[in-house]
Amino acid sequence: MIFYSLRRFGHIVEMLPRYMNSKGGSRGLYILMRTVQVALADDIVTDDESAMLKVIESVMGLDSGSVQDCFAVARGDMMSPFTDTDVEGHTNRKLGDLAMYQNVLITALDDEVITDDEMAMLDVLRRVLRLQSDEHALMVEQIRLLASRSDASERLTERMERYLVRHPFS
Repeated sequence: MIFYSLRRFGHIVEMLPRYMNSKGGSRGLYILMRTVQVALADDIVTDDESAMLKVIESVMGLDSGSVQDCFAVARGDMMSPFTDTDVEGHTNRKLGDLAMYQNVLITALDDEVITDDEMAMLDVLRRVLRLQSDEHALMVEQIRLLASRSDASERLTERMERYLVRHPFS
């Protein structure tokens, strides 16, 4: 953990830990934090992983820079804004959770390959959101419907099928 010193008149007044700028640790921030921790597991964050994190940041209505703050917390450069009580409160499903997951899944399907790291990020989202297999199946059907109305429908449908074969919901 990094501590920052407050200097006044050339003297160190006290050592203060740097805390993430947050209003009590919002649920969206908690979901983003959990996903960032998975993205950083291999110490490399690809452009595709960054895109998925930006989707979460945007859909959850977080301030720009929240992804970078979560990186700092995950690396130990900042204190986490979450307490054990916060975590318990953030695991209940909320309106918009499924739409957020669907947007992240579409973002992951945007390129030709869903990497193992992207799969792990999707997995943690499914666990945090407590996504059920029937809800996942419904989202897959919605994505197929969206794809059928798009010029790139065949490619998106093929990527979805490869994703489902490689990573069936369990």
